[in-house]
Amino acid sequence: MEVVDLAGTRAERVELIDQMHAASRRCLSEVTRTSRDVYLEGPAAAAKAAGELGRKAVDAHLLLIRLHDGTEETRSAYNDAYRSFSEQHVRFLDAARVALEVG
Repeated sequence: MEVVDLAGTRAERVELIDQMHAASRRCLSEVTRTSRDVYLEGPAAAAKAAGELGRKAVDAHLLLIRLHDGTEETRSAYNDAYRSFSEQHVRFLDAARVALEVG
């Protein structure tokens, strides 16, 4: 996001956000696939954390493209969603680690 903030023109900003969105789409596919696998096959705590991780990833991804409008409200919503995703990612990793230690 720092690079987007430094963009000199709206066109540059839009291009950078589009590039981020494309990269996010690829990553979202991987997160969705792997979290679904854990959700279906993992122990309860890890499965619950995986399901929530997938939802948080989708939320952040959908807000990313809305950054085109350049408003502080949209940026704040995206930042909150991304922060929530990042925090859930840590919780998922912790739950997975505990499941591996127990198993």
